[in-house]
Formats: sequence, structure tokens, C-alpha cells
Amino acid sequence: MAPGTNKFTFTVPDKCVGLIIGRGGESINEIQRSSGARVNIVPESQSVNGRRPVNLFGTDEANQRAKELIEVIVQQDESGVKKGPSRNAETSQKSRAVFYLLDAKTKSSCSMTSHLKEILGSTSYYTD
Repeated sequence: MAPGTNKFTFTVPDKCVGLIIGRGGESINEIQRSSGARVNIVPESQSVNGRRPVNLFGTDEANQRAKELIEVIVQQDESGVKKGPSRNAETSQKSRAVFYLLDAKTKSSCSMTSHLKEILGSTSYYTD
């Protein structure tokens, strides 16, 4: 590891790994870009009691930020706030795997990427 780079490991529920990675790696790439930490989720074969180790590589601050962003995804999944696109025949071909969060103030939904940007202090707030 490069000087100043630390490893931090914590676990997430196996069922949340797909959400953390996102379609085509969209969510995990955003977490890495936003936090400055590299995120490595170990293979399912290394899962222990339904939980998967996640290794973060970066400064202490970057690792903490990445952990917070991942925990947002896990908490949203566990609380059942997320919504997925409908799966009827009309929309199944054009639907994309975007997960939604409910904004408590406006009662509107926004994409996970938009919510991550909001958490990170972006001045823009994008809704779908």
C-alpha cells in the first residue's frame, strides 16, 4: 500500500452487495470517486453468517466517508424505503436498475447516485 493508505474492513449483509455495486458498477464507482477510497467487496464464498467483508483502502477520512456512503445504502435497503421500477411487460425492456430513496422533507424520490451527491454536499439536487 502507498504511504498514507490504510485498510479498513467491515461487513455488510450479502443481500445488499448488488445494491452497493449497482448496475454496471455505477454505485460503487460513485462511492469510490466521492470518497477517495478504493472499495473491495470479497467474493460470496468468503461470506460469514450472511455477511460479506468489505475492504476499504484509503486515508482514514476517505475510508470513513466510503463506509458512511455504503451504510446509507444498507440502511435504505433494510428499512424498505427503496423503490424499483415496475416489471410489467411494457416497461421491463426499458427499465433500469435504479434504486430510490425517499426524501423526508419533500416526499419525493431521487436516484441513489443523486442522493450520494447530496450527502457529499453537492450544491445540486437531482430528482428523477
